[in-house]
Amino acid sequence: MEIIKLTDKAQEQAKIFLMEEEAPKEGLRVAAGGGCSGINYQIGWDDSKEGDIIHQYDNGLTVMVDADSSAMLEGASLEFNDDSEEAGFKIIHPDPPEPDCGGCKCD
Repeated sequence: MEIIKLTDKAQEQAKIFLMEEEAPKEGLRVAAGGGCSGINYQIGWDDSKEGDIIHQYDNGLTVMVDADSSAMLEGASLEFNDDSEEAGFKIIHPDPPEPDCGGCKCD
């Protein structure tokens, strides 16, 4: 199941970077968390864990999202930009969920 959409360029670059790792992991983990200050996104190489939602792309790239992150990543996309000023991966979320302050007093 595809929770976060990876552009073709992001899929290609992630696969290349993963294969270049000294100790390759199973795939790319995309996670999200946060609170009153908004959503924080994390990406990195990892192995799958019980309860992960896993999507395999045609090029063999495996993308994993934990169940807690899935609602915050729904509708987002991961892009790769190779412009010299903004090179790297970037998560784009056109309609991010409202932050959950968890009862804090920061309003």
